[in-house]
Amino acid sequence: MKSTVHYREVQRFTQPWLWVFILATLLFVLVTFGWALYQQLVLEEPWGNRPMSNTGLVLSSCGAIGVSAAIVLLFVVLRLEVEVRDDGVHVAFRPLSRRVFSFSDIRQCTARKFQPLRNYGGWGLRSNFRSNAYTVRGDSGVWFEFHSQKPVLVGSQRAEELADVVNAVMASRT
Repeated sequence: MKSTVHYREVQRFTQPWLWVFILATLLFVLVTFGWALYQQLVLEEPWGNRPMSNTGLVLSSCGAIGVSAAIVLLFVVLRLEVEVRDDGVHVAFRPLSRRVFSFSDIRQCTARKFQPLRNYGGWGLRSNFRSNAYTVRGDSGVWFEFHSQKPVLVGSQRAEELADVVNAVMASRT
């Protein structure tokens, strides 16, 4: 039996400042290692004060460029999916994490503003001593308090609507 979806929201990392930073970093890595490879392999001039072997430079360059490209790809595919279904609140930070908060475990939920940098050190899958957070952008979310675990903040661009739907579904179950 398929569960009814009462609410669905998908958020991605689309902030221009973030993409400028990510792509500038990738460009820096590409230019730095590209120049290093050109200088040492084509011009046959050692790169740096203590140059490594050609093989070491090629392997290091491939590793640095590969890791940088993988980070860009991760930010392309990362997304926060929130669904309110008959069995609970489904929160997926794809492709990294997925959780279901059962309505029987939720004590209360409220929409609220928060300060991502101050409260959690930024956006993403975050944790501090008092709570966990799933955030992608903005400064609004829904604060979930549970009967037997740390509170969780779920970032939302429609926090009031999300909290209203969760509260309405919880009320209909009693």
